Amino acid sequence: LSLFSYIVVYTSIMIPNSLEENINHQTGKQTKRFQDQMQKTFSASGHKITVEQFTILAQLWYQDGLRQQEIAEAIDRDKTTVSRVLSTMIKQGLVTRVQGIDKRERLVHLTNYGRELRDKLVTLSGQLYMGALADLDEKEIRAALTTIAKILKNLN
Repeated sequence: LSLFSYIVVYTSIMIPNSLEENINHQTGKQTKRFQDQMQKTFSASGHKITVEQFTILAQLWYQDGLRQQEIAEAIDRDKTTVSRVLSTMIKQGLVTRVQGIDKRERLVHLTNYGRELRDKLVTLSGQLYMGALADLDEKEIRAALTTIAKILKNLN
């Protein structure tokens, strides 16, 4: 047996025979498909909001007035990407950057327009989410969440 085969047998990990059996591929495929559908849904309803912008808005709907670094950590994106997306969001009138107590600190706040979009966008994304889970019962959803949490823990 090769070292890799030995490790696989020893740890009893299922080796995928195809991408269809690869959990990383399948979760990535599911995420991409969901984001593509969400983008189409937003566009079809007249909202010029990207999925990345929606993710930042959602974080700010939970807690407004965060530092850029806090947003990046919360949504698991790098600071450069968040900065670029925020610049576009400022131009669209969705958020503002306000100087914090420390003059170097810039806090991101929702504008009235950014707050007004919450109910509309959450409803649209919620309908898509419920549709994606339509054939699953609560036990299956909890098992999937538990499995994904274990994989994420293993990757940290």
